[in-house]
Amino acid sequence: MWDNERQETIVGAVDGAVTTLVALFEREPTRFFTENDLVCCFHRMLHEALAGVGLATAPDKDGKPHNLIHCEYPTPFRCDMGDKRFEIKSDDARTPGGKKYRRGRFDVAVLNPSFIGKHSNATVKAQHYDAFRSAALSEPSVDAPVAFYGVEFVFCRDEIKPSRGGDWEKAAKEFVAKVQQDTAKLRAGVAVTGFMTRGVMLAFVKGTTGKVMEAIHRSLIALPCVRLTTAP
Repeated sequence: MWDNERQETIVGAVDGAVTTLVALFEREPTRFFTENDLVCCFHRMLHEALAGVGLATAPDKDGKPHNLIHCEYPTPFRCDMGDKRFEIKSDDARTPGGKKYRRGRFDVAVLNPSFIGKHSNATVKAQHYDAFRSAALSEPSVDAPVAFYGVEFVFCRDEIKPSRGGDWEKAAKEFVAKVQQDTAKLRAGVAVTGFMTRGVMLAFVKGTTGKVMEAIHRSLIALPCVRLTTAP
């Protein structure tokens, strides 16, 4: 299978798994107690879809097998994500405590088989920041990215109630802030040439209706990569 065909197949599998997970949540939300339940279910659906077309794994340059799907894959940049903000930090920047800023993590990253095939295990897993950037991003290419897809999840499993005094906007603010933070992280990952082709932010809300939900919709509608799903 040619690289373009593989990319289309993998991207299609991710889109299909997203659609299936959203439909399942809308139909049977009681299956999910935590955000990790959603991530695990999505991982299983996507792995099965990729395995069905022979793309669940790929060998690295040493012939060692790697899964294409990885949870908590590190960002290619240092960043500040305190208090639900997001800001990329230079390698020389220091935290108030004098240390270097750490990297963020993507809930799920779906790697490019061609990237895996060109590198060793140490580079593919991206745990060592300087070595990863030197090996994987020293000559970035939009045609051969590290990852084809990044997926973020936010789940509010309990009703979001208005604060004292009936402030609907304030009640929605914390959930919206978390979605916006992870969306910014995804968009920053896609903006790094040669790292990630696309991303989707999956936001799930259970048991919330009325003006609080309207406030959430109003706040997130302008973010094109956010897919908001609700269930009673």
